[in-house]
Amino acid sequence: MTLRLKGSTSGHTEVKAPASAGSNTITLPTSNGSAEQFLKNSGTAGELEFSSMVETSTGVGIGTAAPDSTLEIVAGPPRLKLTRNTTASTGNDFGRIVFENSAGTILSRIDCESTSGNTQSALTFSNGGSERLRIDSSGRLGIGTSSPSAHVESEGNVSSTTQFSGFQGLRVQNANGSAFGVTADINFVAGTSSGNRGAAIGVEYMSGSKNDLYFATSGGSVTSTDTLTERMRIDSSGNVGIGTIPSSLNATNGYALRLNGGSQTFIAFNNSTHTTQTAGGFVIGNDSVNAYIVQRENQGIVFSTNNTERMRIDADGMMRIRGTATSGALNVFTGQSAASNINLILGQHSSSGVTNGTLSFLVLSNGNVQNTNNSYGAISDSKLKENIVDAGSQWDDFKAVRFRKYNFKEETGHETFTQLGVIAQELELVSPGLVTETPDLDEEGNDLGTTTKGVKYSILTKKALVALQEAMDRIETLETKVASLEASS
Repeated sequence: MTLRLKGSTSGHTEVKAPASAGSNTITLPTSNGSAEQFLKNSGTAGELEFSSMVETSTGVGIGTAAPDSTLEIVAGPPRLKLTRNTTASTGNDFGRIVFENSAGTILSRIDCESTSGNTQSALTFSNGGSERLRIDSSGRLGIGTSSPSAHVESEGNVSSTTQFSGFQGLRVQNANGSAFGVTADINFVAGTSSGNRGAAIGVEYMSGSKNDLYFATSGGSVTSTDTLTERMRIDSSGNVGIGTIPSSLNATNGYALRLNGGSQTFIAFNNSTHTTQTAGGFVIGNDSVNAYIVQRENQGIVFSTNNTERMRIDADGMMRIRGTATSGALNVFTGQSAASNINLILGQHSSSGVTNGTLSFLVLSNGNVQNTNNSYGAISDSKLKENIVDAGSQWDDFKAVRFRKYNFKEETGHETFTQLGVIAQELELVSPGLVTETPDLDEEGNDLGTTTKGVKYSILTKKALVALQEAMDRIETLETKVASLEASS
């Protein structure tokens, strides 16, 4: 062995180990003047020992006189070895750093692999006999995988099928106490300097030792000084806020999703056919004036309950309603009292929008119905009818009808002025077919077990017309008899 000491400019000095074993030593004094061993030849011919460092034909040993690797350092467990390894099957070389225990068992290992053509392949980190992390020749980082396909790829290997059993991928934690507002996030940036921030996903420590998940982006040009703006948050209860932070109103009023787009907020639904952003699709939203449900296509809007269509608004504005409940398919309610000057339903024609037109039909809150021509009809085409015969005498029936004056009880909520009509129970004794019964229901549509009687006044009017015809026949007969008597006298 030869130790060569080079000068600062040129030339060098060599110190060689003698060919035979011995104890020749070169010593230098320490700062306090005492002698300190520096170099000596080993007890074996051809070996030179530097303090506790030994170089042999196998390698260099520090803390060991018998190194078995290119470099072996022993200072108590673990041992550190620097070695080279060649895989016979592939011809690949490995520059290797090995950490061993005192028994020589490998604890951890770092390998720098190169192919047979001396091209770098990967830098790997192993522990417990298995590779744990790899940086391949393209700079891709793989954790738990030996073939990363992304710039950073983490692959878990937890066999449990139970959701959230262990940590199978990436875990990001800010352990800086449990103070309100402490965050842990992942930052993203594309196409700009590495120190910039374009977007972030993170969690924030909230009261009650809970975490909210938030999403943030930069509203302007991405720089390192940008302050990101939160765009969406999912709180610990699962409530979602877009453009707004979910508040206690979510839990109080059942809002699972809250949107805030500023002065106006809209959600647009498009499919592969309706892709136009400004004139196509279906839109729900509001502004400072109104809330909107808008079908921008030449199509209808369908409303369903119990997986059954109940209402449809056609593209031309026609509304179709179908119900199956005995309580009705269309119920119209007003918070106003019963009165002849409060409208319940209005029908208008010749309109240019939904806020104007010429009134032609009106239902008032007191039940009165008005129209412009006082015409009320029925479908009466002969092609729709059969068993057509003349009506029988209505004389006795109509004569037995008792017409009464009455007013509604105040607690019914109806107007209490005096009216002229019949009493259903009294009419039922004469013409039971003119009386109907309707079940009494509560506000939820439940049957109360009682009924309210009604009268078919339109049929009663027809009976009166038939009785009038009979009266006219009788009058005409009497007139003929009177004329005959007057002529014979």
